[in-house]
Amino acid sequence: QLDDLLKSVFLEMFGDPVTNPMGWPLFVIGDIAEVQGGLQVSTARKGLPLEVPYLRVANVYRGRLDLSEIKTLRVTTTEASRTELLASDLLLVEGHGNPNEIGRAALWTGEIAGCVHQNHLIRARFDLAKVHPVYAADYVNSPGGRQHLLRAGKTTSGLNTISVSNVRDMPVALPPLPLQQSFATRVQAIESLKASHRQALAELNTLFAALQHRAFRGEL
Repeated sequence: QLDDLLKSVFLEMFGDPVTNPMGWPLFVIGDIAEVQGGLQVSTARKGLPLEVPYLRVANVYRGRLDLSEIKTLRVTTTEASRTELLASDLLLVEGHGNPNEIGRAALWTGEIAGCVHQNHLIRARFDLAKVHPVYAADYVNSPGGRQHLLRAGKTTSGLNTISVSNVRDMPVALPPLPLQQSFATRVQAIESLKASHRQALAELNTLFAALQHRAFRGEL
């Protein structure tokens, strides 16, 4: 329900990205962000000087990150500098067996120092003077915002992919920055509420498991 609320807030404030009913000026991501691919993971890297954590497709979901398992790879100093993630970078999934999952995106908030990304993720680093990353993330993940990537995707041997160029060419409607910031504030409030509900649900699950265990032992 809170996810649905977030979608409703976006449509209320900005309209449908497909029709752009509020007439926001259109840009392509390449005009308002630096977009680049990541590092290929291969055994040829074993002799390189640095070992760093990296993100892969399994870590990036639509609107959230799963950091429960982080792998490492070896890189050169130049590669580490070029692909190190910074807070507010947007990560998009480059390839997936399900066409609806290509381009799914989540924001990096700097949870792991020195983290880089593999080549199956595409990074967009937005000009913060023009774009609030939270707005950009929700725009890219919205059904309307995803239309370009769905059309641009290629299918090879059952794998659906998009390219760095496809992301650069993706159109984005850009409302005034203060309105984007207002949206980000509302998103933060909703995400905080979601987090508290998740914690309460975890506690209820733990309580239920304990009661179930006692019941089977005849202690109730």
